[in-house]
Amino acid sequence: MAAPIQKIARLAFHVFSRKQFDGTFHEGLKSLKSMLNNITSKELNFDVNSLKRNPTQFEEAPVGYVSIWEDDVISIGVFVVKPNGRLPLHDHPGMHGLIRVIHGALNLKSFTETSGVGVPSDLNRKLTTPQEKSLLKPAVLVGESVVSTQDECCVLTPTDGNIHEIRPVGETVAFLDVLSPPYGDSKDCNYYSEMSVTESENQGDGITWLLKIPSPADYWCETFDYTGPVIDEAQFDN
Repeated sequence: MAAPIQKIARLAFHVFSRKQFDGTFHEGLKSLKSMLNNITSKELNFDVNSLKRNPTQFEEAPVGYVSIWEDDVISIGVFVVKPNGRLPLHDHPGMHGLIRVIHGALNLKSFTETSGVGVPSDLNRKLTTPQEKSLLKPAVLVGESVVSTQDECCVLTPTDGNIHEIRPVGETVAFLDVLSPPYGDSKDCNYYSEMSVTESENQGDGITWLLKIPSPADYWCETFDYTGPVIDEAQFDN
């Protein structure tokens, strides 16, 4: 019998490799979400405490990553975010992302980019050059919620909730992450900071202004070996 992560990888590959050609994409995505809702850390042979066996590597990095599978259609892995860490506000350009918490709990804050909104005058004064202003974008807050192992997986699409920040709630959190398509040479993650707008400039339309910034200095990621069931690509065709 195929391991749960093998079934997830196979379904994810089929769903995302056919999304532009198959009218059943949304049904497939729904099935993938349902399958992810049932995956556990035990089925991945994943234990946060096992990462501490390399104390120097584990203690220094605020975020860890365990790569499970990657091809040109999907990437699957586990992110581990320690109490003092975070995945800063960032985007996945043109990508779908599914997040399933397998240990602890996280706070997910997400935004959807919008357009057709005039820049408030106080931001125009702060950002004086055309180059600075080109890094500014308006977004609408989709929501901020706490997600734990008891909750369903979260789905972020290329247009909905694509800009997001993840922080642990309390202790270390670990989550299974399915991304399609993976990052590549032409796809880079962009980071953002929320810009404050004076109350008099607040247009009352729920707009948050985000400024593209370099990768924050407090964020870096160490990699750890995967010890769970091996994914067999040959089974993708079955």
